[in-house]
Amino acid sequence: MFDQEGVTINIRPITILTGCNSSGKSSIVKSLVLLNDFLSNIQRDKQNNQPIRLHKYQLDFTRKPNNLLGSFQKIRHRSHKSDTENQPISFAYNVHSHLLAEDVRVTLDFNDRDGSDPNNGYLTGFSIQDIKGKLLYSSRENDEMTSDPHGQQLVEDVMTQDMTDSLAYVSSTTVNVKRLYPLESDDEFTRLLHQYLTAANACRRTDYTPNTFMNLWVRHFGIGDHITIESDPDRLGAVIRLCMEGERHGALLSDFGYGITQLFAVLLRIELAILEGKTTMTIAFEEPEIHLHPRFQSILAEMFVDAYKTYNIQFIIETHSEYLVRRLQTLIAQEIIMPDDIALIYVYDADPEKRPMYVPQIKQIEISTDGRLTEPLGSGFLDEANNLSLDLLRSMKTGITE
Repeated sequence: MFDQEGVTINIRPITILTGCNSSGKSSIVKSLVLLNDFLSNIQRDKQNNQPIRLHKYQLDFTRKPNNLLGSFQKIRHRSHKSDTENQPISFAYNVHSHLLAEDVRVTLDFNDRDGSDPNNGYLTGFSIQDIKGKLLYSSRENDEMTSDPHGQQLVEDVMTQDMTDSLAYVSSTTVNVKRLYPLESDDEFTRLLHQYLTAANACRRTDYTPNTFMNLWVRHFGIGDHITIESDPDRLGAVIRLCMEGERHGALLSDFGYGITQLFAVLLRIELAILEGKTTMTIAFEEPEIHLHPRFQSILAEMFVDAYKTYNIQFIIETHSEYLVRRLQTLIAQEIIMPDDIALIYVYDADPEKRPMYVPQIKQIEISTDGRLTEPLGSGFLDEANNLSLDLLRSMKTGITE
C-alpha cells in the first residue's frame, strides 16, 4: 500500500489524487474515511455526555468502505514487510486547538491487542505537539489520563471537534441501473437516496430550495431541465425521472444508461450535503468520471468548483481523467478559482524500483496562475495523447515514404 515511511498529503478545498493503477490512491481515500470514522465515534460519545477514554476506541475495518482495505493485521504486514511485531499503523494530522488558540499536530498509533482481534486496530499511543515539534501531551495505552486535568481538556479539545459525518465517500460502483429503487435495500445508492429523501423532507432552509444545485447542473450538462424523485403509487420504492423543459413526467433515469445514472449519484451526494447545511463538509469521490464522455468529464471540474465556491463543500477526488485535470487548469488561468484552492497529487508505486529514480511515492504538483503545471505528471497521463499522435504521424509518414 505505502512504503514504510508512510505518505504525507496536503489537503485543499479541491484535492485531486491521480497516478498509476494500484499505486495506493484508493487506500489514501479509504484511510481518511477510516480516520474520520474513528474521530466520529469520539465525537458521538461527547454529544451523549459519555466519558472520553481514548484507548477504548478502535479503527473499524469491518465497516464499508473500510473493509475493502483488508484486516488491520494484513494492512500492517503490507506496510511493514519486515519485523512486523509491535509495529503500529500511525496517523498524523494538523488541527486547530481552541484551548491553545493555535494549530497543533496530533499523532495516533494503532496496534492489535495480543492478536486477539486481527480485524481492527486499537489506539495504543497518542501525542500532541505544537507545529514546531514541541511535545504538549502524550499518552500510552495504560496511562490514566484523568490524573492530568489539563491534558484531558487538551485531548477533548482536539479530539472531539465536530467531525461526525464531515467526510462522505462515494465509490465508483455506487449505482445499479433500475426502473424502481426499493428503499428497503442496503446497497450504497439506496442508503444515499434514503438520506436525500429524509433531508429534503426535513429541509427548512429559507435560503435554499431543494434540488436547486442538482437541476442547475442537469441543465449545464445538457441532459435535461430537472429531476424528479417520487415514491411509486404502491410505495414500493422511489422512481427517478429526468425531465426535459416543459415536460411533466419525463423519462425514467434508467433509460439514459449507466453513465448518466452514475453522474446522478454524484449530483445527488452534493445536493444532500447542501440540504444538510453543515458548515464544513468534504466529499470523497472515487472516479466520478467513470462511463462519462470527455466533455462531461470537463464539466465535472466546473461543477466541483461551483459547489465549493457557492456552498463551501470540499472534495477529495480520485481520478484518471485528463479532461478533469485540464479543465481545472483552465479555470485557474481564467481566475475562476485560485491555485491555492487546488491540490494536485500524483501517486507513484510504493515500490521505489517501479518509479523514476529519486522520486517520492507522493508528489504534490502546483498549478501556476496561468494554469501551467510546475512539474510534469507521471509518464502516461497527460502526455499519452501526444505520444499517440506522434506515433500516428510517424506511421503516416512511413506509409507515404513507402
